[in-house]
Amino acid sequence: MSGTNETISNCPPSDPTRHVEKDGYRASFYPGFVSRLAVRDPATGLETELYRQTEVFCLPPGRDKPWPTSTLQFARPDGRRIVVQVEDTGQQIGRMEIHLKGSATVRKDLVRRVMGETYGLADGTAQVQGEEPAPDEEPELILVVEDGPVLCPPWCPG
Repeated sequence: MSGTNETISNCPPSDPTRHVEKDGYRASFYPGFVSRLAVRDPATGLETELYRQTEVFCLPPGRDKPWPTSTLQFARPDGRRIVVQVEDTGQQIGRMEIHLKGSATVRKDLVRRVMGETYGLADGTAQVQGEEPAPDEEPELILVVEDGPVLCPPWCPG
């Protein structure tokens, strides 16, 4: 075999974008990077698995490695969303955990600093409403992203 999947006739290229939805969570990602995606409640430790690879991801003809960059879009049931761009040229990432804040978590000191730098309110006159969380506040949710999908090549069916 040549090291690419040009000669693999029984493995047509996989769709480069996967969309999943479960329990109000929505995610889109490159399945050549993600082998498993879950959300974990840090208070209980319980995970909700959104995706687990169940079939070989076939790379396009001429490719023997997955794309070096990957975009992950994630939305919570309340509509809040994040977009994360990952560059892993050397395929070094095995797992990422992204700690997501609660909806009301805003650091007053950060807001005051930004307001001061932007609007000249460094004298503390910037008013910020709401409770200030403790600096070591637990995340509201943890997004777990595992790399290491089964790829063709080198693991091709047939």
